[in-house]
Amino acid sequence: MALSTGRVTSRMDNQVLPNQVAVPMKANTTIYLGSVVAITSAGYAVPADTTSTNLPVGIAARNQPKTSTSGTGANVPGVKVVSGSVDGDTLIVVERGVHLLNNDTGSPVVQGDLFKNCYVIDDQTVSHTQSGSAPVCGIVYGLASYLDTNGQPGVWVGIGLGVGTTGAQGSQGATGAQGATGAQGAQGPQGA
Repeated sequence: MALSTGRVTSRMDNQVLPNQVAVPMKANTTIYLGSVVAITSAGYAVPADTTSTNLPVGIAARNQPKTSTSGTGANVPGVKVVSGSVDGDTLIVVERGVHLLNNDTGSPVVQGDLFKNCYVIDDQTVSHTQSGSAPVCGIVYGLASYLDTNGQPGVWVGIGLGVGTTGAQGSQGATGAQGATGAQGAQGPQGA
């Protein structure tokens, strides 16, 4: 039965999620600090883009010292992280959380998108609508009160928090058959 008065709702405080994680980078890749980082299907960090199989996981925070096995990895502190010639020989620290990103000019995120998915355009921009098979970047937590570099209100996006990434409903097929339903997200823990 629905509530007819307020209640105290417990939360799981002992399940703290790390907000920074060191992730191995794909070979010969440049990731700029402050950009959205995605993980390839093989498990390596790359700049976020519209590749459907890449999963946005957070913002590039800093490089993680690690001995390069190929000897070609180079890090430029404060600007970018450049991986070596071998997958995984360079680590980048990715920060999960709510971050301010640029808003797309063609299909901007609006107030009505609050707590809904937004989609990757590039490693710093999100959109209200999905371009092709672009992945979900995260959940919209709000719009900034000032304009971003695209002349749009910036978007506060929750990235890498494990919410808002359930599969999308399939589209209707050309022969009239209904598309497949997206995968359901994992169920959270049961209350005490």
